[in-house]
Amino acid sequence: MLSSMTGFARQAAQFSWGTATWEIRSVNHRYLELSFRLPESLRILEPALRTQVQAYTKRGKIEVGLKVQLAEQERGSLRFNEALITQVIEAYQKFSQRVPQATLDFGKVLTWQGAINTEETDLSFIHNDLIELFSKLLQQFQQAKQTEGQAIAGFITERLMAIEQQAQLAATYVPEALLQARTKLLSRLAEAQQTLDASRLEQEMVVLAQRLDVSEELDRLQQHLKQVNALIQQGSEVGRRLDFLMQELNREANTLGSKANDIRLTQAAVEIKVLIEQMREQIQNLE
Repeated sequence: MLSSMTGFARQAAQFSWGTATWEIRSVNHRYLELSFRLPESLRILEPALRTQVQAYTKRGKIEVGLKVQLAEQERGSLRFNEALITQVIEAYQKFSQRVPQATLDFGKVLTWQGAINTEETDLSFIHNDLIELFSKLLQQFQQAKQTEGQAIAGFITERLMAIEQQAQLAATYVPEALLQARTKLLSRLAEAQQTLDASRLEQEMVVLAQRLDVSEELDRLQQHLKQVNALIQQGSEVGRRLDFLMQELNREANTLGSKANDIRLTQAAVEIKVLIEQMREQIQNLE
């Protein structure tokens, strides 16, 4: 099944020790890039979490966040940093000798970084609960990406069918385009008051037909369409190969357009290129 690199999932749960909320979001990226926003006391979990994510996805820029709210009985007690607070007060006293009107707001002193610390609490007892909840998050995340991937697959399939129709129409235009080219050649000869014997005229038409022949381009186009369809059916990490096939399809469409001497062939080539570009934009989001 095709999987998009774009996805979001959220899992929250209530435990006896408090609440935990996991969030994960991703956007397309050439490689796999992971970033974690975890409470400092839970950074020890990151290697295990990283391994779990890598088992689910191979590409994408992924951000993982965790919020934990401990129950009252599990929180560490507050502790004043007496040394820091004393230094601040002493510095104020020295400064107030030069600037008597200066005042000290003790409440603001307590908001200084490091003025009040929370005693570290051993949170190892919540690790298993967090990892189990994270596993549920990844399952939800994978389902979201696969749902998006299926939508992209449907979009691509519609464009493949449209390209197939344009290619079939282009094939029907070729005989008439050759006939028109023959008529134009004879008309130019008549205007120049020149004549060619039958064998020479036939040779000129063979050269002209070879120059205008787009059968090889249409055949290769059909082969590439079959390959794209096969990869879509295969699913699972085919984004890069599909992107390569878009380049191949575009090359054939360009050649078809450059050879066309009929406005309908030109329009078919342009329409095919538009459809290819639409597919390419969506394929950028696939793993």
